[in-house]
Amino acid sequence: MIKKLLFAASLFIGASFTVNSQIVINEIMYNIPGSGENEEYVELFNAGSSVTNISGYTLADNGGNITFTGTLMPAGAYYVVAKDSATFRDAYGFDADFIWTGNLSNSGEYITLKDGSSVLVDSVSYDDAAPWPIEADGDGHALQLCSPTTDNNDGVNWGINFDSVGVNGTTGIDILYGTPGMANVCVTPPAVVYVSRTIDEINNADPITGIGDSVGLNVELGGIVHCGNFRSPGYDFPFANSNGEGIRVFSFVDVDSYNVGVGDSIVIKGEVVQYNGLLQLSPDSIMLISAANPLLTATVVTTLDESTENKYVELQNVHIVDTAAWTNSGSGFNVEVTTGGADTLLVRIDADVNIFGTPVPTGTFNISGWGGQFDNSNPFTEGYQLLPCSLNDIVTQTTGISSIDENSVMLYPNPANEVFTVKGTESFSSITILNSLGAVVNTINNVNTDNFNVNTNDLKAGNYIVVIETNESIITKQLVLIK
Repeated sequence: MIKKLLFAASLFIGASFTVNSQIVINEIMYNIPGSGENEEYVELFNAGSSVTNISGYTLADNGGNITFTGTLMPAGAYYVVAKDSATFRDAYGFDADFIWTGNLSNSGEYITLKDGSSVLVDSVSYDDAAPWPIEADGDGHALQLCSPTTDNNDGVNWGINFDSVGVNGTTGIDILYGTPGMANVCVTPPAVVYVSRTIDEINNADPITGIGDSVGLNVELGGIVHCGNFRSPGYDFPFANSNGEGIRVFSFVDVDSYNVGVGDSIVIKGEVVQYNGLLQLSPDSIMLISAANPLLTATVVTTLDESTENKYVELQNVHIVDTAAWTNSGSGFNVEVTTGGADTLLVRIDADVNIFGTPVPTGTFNISGWGGQFDNSNPFTEGYQLLPCSLNDIVTQTTGISSIDENSVMLYPNPANEVFTVKGTESFSSITILNSLGAVVNTINNVNTDNFNVNTNDLKAGNYIVVIETNESIITKQLVLIK
């Protein structure tokens, strides 16, 4: 009888741990200013009226998780889950309650809290754009839930505070604002004030460091969309005015359901930022004014530097230095072009552009595109590149292109086995072999003769295209290999 009473009592005590309990994700420090990341944390709050046994609960994000063991959480308690114990202590002056393997995304992500039966207890899908407080995105502020009884997946229910709680342990100078382990002191951030500017007015950079003098400024800009969108979801496209001044619009998420259209006249409100030296506009709102507006004509340049960044420019009479670099792989690839001198210029072919997947351009051509930059260290004075928008940006500059020209070039034997000969009336500068899919399988540069034997031992039997380039023309021939 006594055992039964004790067992019943234990059931009552166990039940008291969960009745009226409400564990919420209450505070998130996700983007540390400077180079710090280990000062990140997530705070849990027991908003219920009783102790909750959170043994077996799992807190998880896209990068890691922690499963709590033997843990009781009193009513009104705050538990801080941090990434690195020593760094957290140095930054905030006390020890975190738990250490996990999570790595909070600077651009927003999904955090979940599930019980031991994998039942969802709470979740937050935070973001780094309005209505979520943008001060939490690298300015040192933690996201703070203003009331634990509100929907914590709605950004309007989160705020920040302006009381310093620590410093970035890496830099020692960037102040951190939050209330880890304590009640939130939530302040709704003031409304963002956007100043009206032209793109010309925000496009200046320090000549020594390459840092834009408008970085961090919230602006309202008008202009025309040039080039299609380089990412989805989200945005990555050039935006320019009639003077040829441009800026790159970049966002990880769609804004105002805007669908990018080349030639659209739009007004954007957002913050001027800089990524790897390239000046960008992070949009908070996008308003479409009109469509099908005229586009800029490319400005002819001979080099890529700070003056070509975010400008629509054209390089003339260039050829690819190494055609093997035209890989049609990954999220994009880089190739170098030259006019024949010692200098080479970098062209970036993005996977979202219809150039991607096409055969390598051979011979001499003009190429247009938007001046870009990818330089990950200060001073940002290197890494300039050209980003073409479409196949229309590549224009061959040869005097003749022919599929069949028996008089000027012969290719024999055809079908061939191990070797075939290319013979012409003038010297060849290069010979390129493409397979039936249009992929380059062999390139021979600096041929400098009008009679050349090509070894095909490394090629399989099948149909091929042979592209022969001279100083005057590009000639294509069909070739059949039998093995």
